Amino acid sequence: MMHARGSARDSAQRSAPVSTRDSAQGGWTLAELLVGTFTASLLLGGSVVLLHQSARVVDDLVSREESVETLRTTWTVLHEELGAGLRGRDWDREEGTDRALWLRAFRGIALPCEWEPGSREGRVTWRGHRAPDPDRDSVLVLEAEGGWRLAALEAVSSAGGACLAPLEGQVAQWRLSERVSGPILIRYFERGRYSLEDRAFRYRRGDEGRQPLTPERVGPASAFEASEGGGLDVILELQPGGEVRWKIPWSGPPGPPWDPSPFLPEVP
Repeated sequence: MMHARGSARDSAQRSAPVSTRDSAQGGWTLAELLVGTFTASLLLGGSVVLLHQSARVVDDLVSREESVETLRTTWTVLHEELGAGLRGRDWDREEGTDRALWLRAFRGIALPCEWEPGSREGRVTWRGHRAPDPDRDSVLVLEAEGGWRLAALEAVSSAGGACLAPLEGQVAQWRLSERVSGPILIRYFERGRYSLEDRAFRYRRGDEGRQPLTPERVGPASAFEASEGGGLDVILELQPGGEVRWKIPWSGPPGPPWDPSPFLPEVP
């Protein structure tokens, strides 16, 4: 009887269904693998679309911000540089192109401390955006007779002692290429060129290469045009952003303060 009972139990164990997962020692069925693969592909596809949309939004914001930066820099630099001189004498449009200006880029002023009339050399106190440099600078000297004299700045050296000139600055010894009579005021400058070329607002000092001052967001329709009254119309095509126009007067103080509010892009 015991043998019969054991044989029946063995037969029951052999005839019972065997779990595929158990036999695979914790694996997955084919159906489960297919469902999992399909779900993963849906999640991956959604992630790729989301990343693509995010990258496009970021690129759009960067482009708009660079356009605003280009407008702000061009506006500010041109008003400051051209407002410091007179058109025709200190700056003007370059011949043969409507996309470039030549100018005397004034970098500072000096007042004489000790200067013998008719001399090329004297002691001055100076102040400016940067130190005077004989390798790149020239000067305009306002003489006692009321006229301006152009000369090269040949040498600059340090000088001690106090200066009674009404200007807070540094005292130095200057030598010019020309003799001047009773100098009252000296302005030093470098010769430069601003342009709207090769997709950026650029500056070239003397014979050096052009350096970009802005990101490359300047379109081909950008130009400098003569305006009534001797001033200058600036046409700046921004990519993206469209066309912006403004006027620079022929002389006088720098232009109005920078107000970017009309040009700021809407944040999506």
